[in-house]
Amino acid sequence: MKNKMRKVMLLLICTLAAVMSAISVQAEPKAVDKYDIASGIKTRSSEGNAFLETDHFSLYLPGDISWEYKAVDNNTIAIYYSPAKDAGFGGHVVTIKAYDWGDNAYSDIPEYSIAGLSNDKKYVAIYPTDLQYDSSDSTQKEEYERMLKVAKRMDCEDETLAKDNPFDVWDN
Repeated sequence: MKNKMRKVMLLLICTLAAVMSAISVQAEPKAVDKYDIASGIKTRSSEGNAFLETDHFSLYLPGDISWEYKAVDNNTIAIYYSPAKDAGFGGHVVTIKAYDWGDNAYSDIPEYSIAGLSNDKKYVAIYPTDLQYDSSDSTQKEEYERMLKVAKRMDCEDETLAKDNPFDVWDN
């Protein structure tokens, strides 16, 4: 009987030790990425330009053309030419998406450029590949093409375009 009692006690002690060991080596919960590309988002006008600013970057566009933005998710902001969007033609001019360093998932996107770089993010400008305005409307054609021309200067890897890049990144 004493032998049986010792075995039970030994088994309980071993079980308790195993449970305590498992509890003490549990990993800390993984920190949730709190990044939000649209944090602090606002628009303003100055010297003929309209600015879209967040806590992470600033982008200027022509100030005399109607445009709007949409925060798609925590890493993405889409910019639209309002008259074409309102008329049902899409109006998509550019999407800015933040990627972590090491994430090159954008490399399969048909038309993009690296708009800017921060210490922890790559900001990729993604351009539409189809017509986004009413081609029979000369005003829409002219205004949309002006906006797209400015947006396509977002390229920090092209020396010529980088000198007049409308996208500016700041590290916080």
